[in-house]
Amino acid sequence: MGDSTELFRREALHAQTKHLIGEVVLYRPLSFTWLTLVSLVFAAAIIAFLVLASYTRKEEKMVSDPHGTTLSLSSRRRPGSKLHF
Repeated sequence: MGDSTELFRREALHAQTKHLIGEVVLYRPLSFTWLTLVSLVFAAAIIAFLVLASYTRKEEKMVSDPHGTTLSLSSRRRPGSKLHF
């Protein structure tokens, strides 16, 4: 049968060296890279806006004087600040 030190036949070893289909080539177009980068920047901008942004709350108060005149006072203020009249 041949040399007893070889585990496989010569034909089997030769068949393993042939690549009938070819190599696997992983190719990613440059547009996918740009799309990924733009998406990450956009997501980071949204997260930064949600974390760093603040809003103003509208405060409205009705005030009457001794003569019966009613005033409607409104202001925009930052959250946590006190409204003084």
